[in-house]
Amino acid sequence: MKDYTIKDKKNTWKWITVIIACLAVIGSLILLSHYNKQADYESSFGDFLEDGEYESALKLYREVQNYATDNSATAQEKERYRNLQSSYEKLVETRVEKIIEQLKLGDNLSSDNAAFVKELNEVTGAAISPILNRETESWLDGVIDYHHWNHLVATFKDFPNLKVNVDNLLKQTEQLKLAAEKFAEASKLENIDEWSLAWQKWQEIIDDPEIGRFAQNYAEYRLGIFQKNIYQDLILLADRHIEGGRYYSAKIILDRLFDAFPNESEITEKLQICNDKLPNQIKTWEGSVEHIAIRPLIVDVERAEQGPYKTFAETGLLTTGEFEKLLSELYERDYVLISGETYMNYPEEYPQVIVPLGKKPLVMIFNQYQYSTQYKESGTAEQLFYEAETNQFLSRLVANKPETAVENKDAVSILNNFISEHTDFSFNGAKARISLTVDENVLGYTVSEEQTQNTIQKTEELGLETYILADKTDEDKEKYYQLQSNDLQELITALKQHGYTFCNGTRNGSDLSAMSYAELVQNISSWNDLMIPYLGNVSSLAFPGGANVYHDVAKLEYLIDSGYCTFYGEGPNVYNFDGIDYLHFDFTSINGSTLSSAEHWNLDRFLDVADVMEDWRNEK
Repeated sequence: MKDYTIKDKKNTWKWITVIIACLAVIGSLILLSHYNKQADYESSFGDFLEDGEYESALKLYREVQNYATDNSATAQEKERYRNLQSSYEKLVETRVEKIIEQLKLGDNLSSDNAAFVKELNEVTGAAISPILNRETESWLDGVIDYHHWNHLVATFKDFPNLKVNVDNLLKQTEQLKLAAEKFAEASKLENIDEWSLAWQKWQEIIDDPEIGRFAQNYAEYRLGIFQKNIYQDLILLADRHIEGGRYYSAKIILDRLFDAFPNESEITEKLQICNDKLPNQIKTWEGSVEHIAIRPLIVDVERAEQGPYKTFAETGLLTTGEFEKLLSELYERDYVLISGETYMNYPEEYPQVIVPLGKKPLVMIFNQYQYSTQYKESGTAEQLFYEAETNQFLSRLVANKPETAVENKDAVSILNNFISEHTDFSFNGAKARISLTVDENVLGYTVSEEQTQNTIQKTEELGLETYILADKTDEDKEKYYQLQSNDLQELITALKQHGYTFCNGTRNGSDLSAMSYAELVQNISSWNDLMIPYLGNVSSLAFPGGANVYHDVAKLEYLIDSGYCTFYGEGPNVYNFDGIDYLHFDFTSINGSTLSSAEHWNLDRFLDVADVMEDWRNEK
């Protein structure tokens, strides 16, 4: 064998170089072919659509789809073809959206668009089906009506690529009509004030087989969205309930939230607080509910005895000491305060009274609550005030004089302090229902010119000191009313947070049954105009002197049409009446007159007169 020479080595490397160069050229040609092919793909699909060659477009789409899923292709190649497939789908979706918009305007499907939808088969089917579902949801949501929905869906009923979805929707038409009505009812309730009813309504829709599977599934989605949207609002509401001692109300909210969000630690932590505070056993009260009423309290007995309303003070009011003793008597007899708001949703919801086991429910009413001239001259305080820094309610012995503020000289502060020492006297944070009479002021705050004139007239009749606003200019009065209004709003907000509710005590405490229809309308509407801006809607009314208007259909219908569904009268026995459109309760007044006639008023179920009535009454 000849020796391998340097010349031979050079020839070998020469051929190797030639071979490598050839391979590089071949590789480049292959790559160039691939890229040219992709470039053709990118432009061809759009051209086919523009030229109406939909079968060719579909063939090209399927070819690209096959390359995108070809196991022999590299990852980079697959990614390029997937992107290409996605670009085809976007072109189809853009045209589909234009077709849908034309159909929404009431147009019919053109022959060219019909060919586009039919011949692109699964591509247009995938683009149109979700739109039909979304439009069905829009119908259920009330965004579009039935006729628009039907025109849109029925347009595609003869297309094989959409047949399954379209037939399924059209077969549920009657069910969807029923569902649309139910969705509208539930949607109206989606606010923080009616969240529980909304939650319940959505759950009822989800469980209703009569509306069909599509609507049931969408209702489940809507409930989930509602729960997420209202979550933070409900947490804040639960916090306010806990702060106000309304642990039962907070627990109801938190139990619902726990069902929807079982893994949220803040819910379980707040539930633990409620469970620790609630009594071990509670029950539904099946019997009638007792109601008692008291008026503003006498602070200055000497003024009451010597003033122009001596008889009224002696017979119509209690002293602060007598009220404190009354609370102890009620507590010893196992009464527990419940909220008058228990009945606020009648007749839509029949009230359910919940109390701790061994307790008897009691609604306490602060009746005809006012600081008018008659009451001030009967020895009451002149203004209720909320001190935000200490979170206390104080009585001002002279209106607008902070230096005269005292504690435990008003039913509100006395009741609050008693409950702080006897927490089981109040269930779910309940305090009293305040029946406001507003002809001279509201809880001691003058907020209107009419109140000013009424006060001036009364003080002049009695020869009392000239009222502070008697000689003020209109401009000065308006500034004064605004300042008073601000303080009043702060007070009312605090009272609500502390568990007090409100009731219409009429404008001036006059007998509604003795009024003409026009006079009653004037009385109630003027109260509403003045107080609703402060209180919101009020659904309860206390008949002055217990004189109801049930014998006068026109008057009763006016009150019911004005939003009142709970009425209070007066009597010696427990009396609860469920009317078709309203509830009626008799309260038993506790005052000097009823204490003196305790047997007639059956007061022994509430108290021992000897332990409540003060000696000064027996000295008359």
